[in-house]
Amino acid sequence: MACVPRSAWGGITPESFTREAIQCLADSGMELAMGGESKVPNGPKWEADKGTASLLASNGGDEVMNAGCTDIYVWTGNFPEACTGADLPAIRTRGVIPMSAKAVAELLMDSTRVKVYNKMSQGRTDVKLFQAGIDSKSKQWGEGETKIVKNKTKPPLTSKTMVFTTLMHARKLSNSSYLVVSRAVNVPSVSSAPSAGGVVKSEIMLGVNVLRPLTESSCELSSVTHVNSPLVPGMMARSVGVKGAVNFINDLRALGSK
Repeated sequence: MACVPRSAWGGITPESFTREAIQCLADSGMELAMGGESKVPNGPKWEADKGTASLLASNGGDEVMNAGCTDIYVWTGNFPEACTGADLPAIRTRGVIPMSAKAVAELLMDSTRVKVYNKMSQGRTDVKLFQAGIDSKSKQWGEGETKIVKNKTKPPLTSKTMVFTTLMHARKLSNSSYLVVSRAVNVPSVSSAPSAGGVVKSEIMLGVNVLRPLTESSCELSSVTHVNSPLVPGMMARSVGVKGAVNFINDLRALGSK
């Protein structure tokens, strides 16, 4: 199920995450990033932006990209009312990165390198590692790498810092693609007020990155982001979300081109 009911997240602690919950998060992320509207009955009804709609119309609606493509596809949509963050837009993007799928997956999971591709990051720390290595396998945690991290992000034009406690999971898929998914909640120690001491309570309902290999040195990145931040007025959430998602692809491209 792609839709996560609001009631499902109440009282969750790191210890309560199970292999089944991680599998559900991974399955939902894959469906949203790759399955399309027809395969995700509880997902957003994706609407392509003007440029994406024009590009898709010119190639018969085929969303798959080839190595060397410089376009970035963008879709937006909202989850059904019963879902967490239904009033906030989800952003779906697709673009080609000049790095191998595995290299990008390992980069995204490496907390020591987060500032390399995220200009707003003030650092990310691993808090609890359940299983290391995106190719790992275990009876308890299944396939891939799973961990809890603490993120600090300072958006431009503000003195506030967003702090998240995030579940991250990455794994190699059967088709040699890689999946990186995340779910971030408010830091438990932060006041119940919207902001306290320069720290803003924010939430990432879902972050998804699917990396499909194209060549030994390039891959197709399909991403979904669904974020709640009081720093962004509701009327600007869509435009700010799209800009951030597009910048993420461009920053990875710039890094891979060095």
